[in-house]
Amino acid sequence: MESKRRDAKVSSIELYRAGLLGSPPYDMTDPLDIAIFAAMQGYVDLLERLDVARRQKGEEKSEAANLYRHEDITDLNLRPAGFLEDAAFRLKKWNSGGLDLGSEDLFETARSLLDAFFSPARNLRGRLVPWGYGDYHVDRTLWEAGEEILTGERKVGGGDGLLELAQWDAAHHFRALLAPFYALLIRALGGLITQAEVARRLDLTPRAVAVRVNRGEMRHLRIGGSVLIPESDVGVPKESSRSAGTKT
Repeated sequence: MESKRRDAKVSSIELYRAGLLGSPPYDMTDPLDIAIFAAMQGYVDLLERLDVARRQKGEEKSEAANLYRHEDITDLNLRPAGFLEDAAFRLKKWNSGGLDLGSEDLFETARSLLDAFFSPARNLRGRLVPWGYGDYHVDRTLWEAGEEILTGERKVGGGDGLLELAQWDAAHHFRALLAPFYALLIRALGGLITQAEVARRLDLTPRAVAVRVNRGEMRHLRIGGSVLIPESDVGVPKESSRSAGTKT
């Protein structure tokens, strides 16, 4: 990446689109780089759509060319793309052994990315949702595609990138393309178990676990219609539980 990055909030994708960067720092022969690039593209697309809509409604009076106004993104309750890109690169570096991150840092970094990609900016009443408090559900198909890579059920090409995986080179084939990135996020999140398994390990009713989740007393992720909880938060060894039927 070029060193003249004027704002840490601005991603290389945005700078490239604005003609301010010769080439983004992605290796298009690496499936993980391609996946992160595509994930960031989708997020930047969202920022652009919202910026255009705001200008058309007359909420933004300036006609000056912009890299949309990042000082206004907080009004939309969206994170600047540069922060998300940096977080994805940190996980990538950790995954390759180039960065030492603790389990808490890994979990929160991965969860913040999922939060940004899947949280609506506003609730059903049209009101802004405070950052980090909005309910969201991670796309189950994307999650399962990442799991398939971790278990070896899904193979990714190496060495020839898009040239080898020509089926990825289409506008609406993003699920297959994003799978390596979701495999990285799942690995960073560590072991996740269902509410039912948490109830078995802690000798609680499923209702009691659900109440704790809703109160914010247990960290959790919503994958499709399921709620998964970090296994490390339960604190009971798997082998001592009455059932070992878990799936991460």
